[in-house]
Amino acid sequence: MTEQGNRPAGNRPEITPRTRAKARHILDHYYIGPARDARVLEIWGYTPEMSYAPGDSVTLHVSTTADEWSFEIGRDGLDYEPVLSESGLKGIHHDTPEDCSVAGCGWPASYEFTVPEDWAPGGYLITFRARSDEDAVEEHHIIMVRSAAGRRPPHVLVCATGTWLAYNCWGGSNHYEGITGEHGNEFAPVVSTQRPWSRGFCRLPEGAPRTISNLPSRPGEMVRYPYMEWAYAYGYSKKYASSGWASYERHFARWAERNGFEFDVITQHDLLRMPGVLNDYACAVFVGHDEYWSAGMRDAVDSFVEGGGNVARFAGNFLWQTRIEDEGRTQICFKYIAEQDPLAGTERAHLVTGAWEAPPASAMAMFLARHPAFSAMRSTVSTICLKTGCQNRPVPTARCRRSRFWAWGWQPMSRPITPSGARRS
Repeated sequence: MTEQGNRPAGNRPEITPRTRAKARHILDHYYIGPARDARVLEIWGYTPEMSYAPGDSVTLHVSTTADEWSFEIGRDGLDYEPVLSESGLKGIHHDTPEDCSVAGCGWPASYEFTVPEDWAPGGYLITFRARSDEDAVEEHHIIMVRSAAGRRPPHVLVCATGTWLAYNCWGGSNHYEGITGEHGNEFAPVVSTQRPWSRGFCRLPEGAPRTISNLPSRPGEMVRYPYMEWAYAYGYSKKYASSGWASYERHFARWAERNGFEFDVITQHDLLRMPGVLNDYACAVFVGHDEYWSAGMRDAVDSFVEGGGNVARFAGNFLWQTRIEDEGRTQICFKYIAEQDPLAGTERAHLVTGAWEAPPASAMAMFLARHPAFSAMRSTVSTICLKTGCQNRPVPTARCRRSRFWAWGWQPMSRPITPSGARRS
């Protein structure tokens, strides 16, 4: 996070003069990641999977420059409830590959535990702590714990982990900015799950700004992004407010618990890892920012709905197709350069990772191309949202309506439309 340009010899970056009027908190590519310097006190950790059930083994992969480290795990619900802690663990500083955002960190296992049978469903915050003399640091990770088979509650919150991955800048690269490419300044079409979450994705201090300012702007005022200003000032990811447990799913989970709804919590990746997992529930709920979906994830939800399941979606910006590979450890999304996707021009071109509304991925685009009478809808129908097929069973705050496609503003089309070839995988 240093100022570009010349500076007097001996000046440290933090006292470099500002020579240009530049919104660095917006335009600079700064990211969260390892210092790669044993003299800098730090601690980072991740788990191989995003969700677990009672009886599952959880492995913590931790790297720290401290001699000792500790951790605490707590259920991050309506109230924070500590459930497991350990201290005096031997600290080891592991080398982190330069391409860790793409290929993963590859750190060895540091600690293992088994999820107890009495852990209630929810998000479980893992706080890693390290100390050196008078200095202390802590970082955070999050795992979801779901109910054991046979004890499922009626509702399940599906966390938007495809979008979490897309925005996670830990190590330097995500699906927006990056240190990949010939000149080390391109976004990464491929990102790894085997790395920590960026600071602010799992936990935020009280008062951290949200994406939408509490105070409306007035005509003529300078445009500002308070959450990016705050992130730049306090060392958080500038994408923290765009995605992650702390900014979105956590708020809904606490609201649901406060209002007496029984919820399980899983991830989008579980839709692939555990085929048919939604069939154990009456209603699947999506909240916040679920911008990134793989074809298999969408097919899992479609199959659930077609079998009589309910979907309640309190989310927005459904846009990009992804592919999940390497047994769930890698997410692919070429986005604006979808023509460079290796599947482009092949018999699997429908899995090219571009916008859902654009060929070759979009069933809607192909449908409209074959039916000119519907072409006028192009200006209003921006995405193929989730199909719903509710049997008027109650879901939190609303009842779903039967409709195949939805336009922005949540206005249903006059009748269901089922384009041929809608199945994607």
